[in-house]
Amino acid sequence: MNKSEFDIHKELESKPFKRHGFNEKLRRRIEERLDEEQQERGSRRWLPFAIGLCAAVLMIWLVNPPFPDLSPKDAVQTAGSADSSLFDMEEELAASSVPLRSALLIAFRQDNPKQTEGSQPSAMAPSHYRTLLIAPDQERLSVAAEGDTLVVPYGQSFWTFTPPEIERGPVKVPLVLRPVADMHAEDEGRESQLLENLRILYAGNRYVSMELTGTAGNTPGELSSYRVYHYADLVLAEEGAPVSAVSLPELLDLDPSLQDSPWYIQRTDGRWGAVVIGDENTSNASAASTWELPQEVVTHDSLSVSREQIQSRQPDARDALESPTGELAAILTDSSLYLYAIQEGELDAAPLLAVPIREGEAIIMAQWAVDRYVPTWIEKLGEALELVKDNERP
Repeated sequence: MNKSEFDIHKELESKPFKRHGFNEKLRRRIEERLDEEQQERGSRRWLPFAIGLCAAVLMIWLVNPPFPDLSPKDAVQTAGSADSSLFDMEEELAASSVPLRSALLIAFRQDNPKQTEGSQPSAMAPSHYRTLLIAPDQERLSVAAEGDTLVVPYGQSFWTFTPPEIERGPVKVPLVLRPVADMHAEDEGRESQLLENLRILYAGNRYVSMELTGTAGNTPGELSSYRVYHYADLVLAEEGAPVSAVSLPELLDLDPSLQDSPWYIQRTDGRWGAVVIGDENTSNASAASTWELPQEVVTHDSLSVSREQIQSRQPDARDALESPTGELAAILTDSSLYLYAIQEGELDAAPLLAVPIREGEAIIMAQWAVDRYVPTWIEKLGEALELVKDNERP
C-alpha cells in the first residue's frame, strides 16, 4: 500500500530517532551553523593579506631600522660631539623649536685706525656703519635686509643722519634726521663729510648719542665732545628750528649740578648705560660714573637667560640680546652673531642662524619688531636700503 507524503513525515518524526528526528528545531540549528561558517570564511579571506603586510613591514624594518643600533661607545661619542658639529648639518639646525614672533634690527659701527699727517694730528678716519634686519621666515631665520649705512626706525618710517643745511640754535647741531625717502645723490658727499669727525655711539628708538672729535689750536692730540639728542629735535633742526642737546638731569633724578656735565650712552657688560664724564677742574678730575637709563631711552635691554647659559653655548660671547617676547636671543662673538631660540627659559643647543661679524664691529643699535610689524619692517627697510644704494651709484 502506497504511503502518502504525510505518513512518511510522521514516520521520520517517530522512533527509532530518539532525538525527535529532523524536526523544526534541528533545521534552525543547521541554518545558524551555515551562517557562522560564512562569517568565518569571510574573515579567513583577509588572513593571507594581513600576513603579507606584516612580512613587508618586517623586511623594511630589518633593512632600514627606525633607530640606529649604537654601541655604548658610539653613543658616548655622539653625545660628546654634539656641540662641536653644530654646523655640520645646517638645514637641520635652521628650524626653530618655538614659534618665532620677533625680528631684530641691529646696527654695527666699525672704527678705522686714526690717521696722522706728519707730526700734526688729522681727523679720525670715518667709521663704517652696517645695518641688518634678521627676521623669521616661517620657523627659520634669515637676513631679510642689509646695507652699509645706518638706518633707524622712528615713527612709521626709516630715517638716516646727514649734516644740516642750516646751522641754528644755542648749540651747533652736527647732524639732522631725514627720512630715507627724501635722500638724494648729492647728500652722499655731505654724509661722508659728517662721518669724518663724528662717531655714533648709540641709536635707539628716540635718542642718539654721538662723539665729535677735533683739535684745539696747536694743542697736539684730539679732543672729544659728547652730545645726546632726541630724534624729534633733529627732525626740527632740518627745518631750522633751534634745538639743544639733552642733559642727563632731564632724564634722571640727578643733582642739578650735573646739568652741564658731558655724558654719552655706552654699552658695557651687555647693558646700555649713561656715562657722565668728571670735570677736569674739580677733585673728581678723571672720574666717570655710569647710570642706568629709563625705558624711555633704552627699550628691551634685559636678559632672562643666565650668563652661564650664554657662555655654555658660546664661550667667547662678549654681548647678548633678547627679544621682548622672550623666544629669541642673539649672542655676539668676535666673529659671528648667533641667533638662538629660547624654550622654557633655556637656550636651544644649536643656533638658528650665524651671521659673520667684521673685525672690530660694535653694536650701536638693537631694535625689535614683533608680530604684525615684522612684515612691515621687512618691506619698508628693504625699500629704504635700496634707495640708499641707488643714491650711491654714479
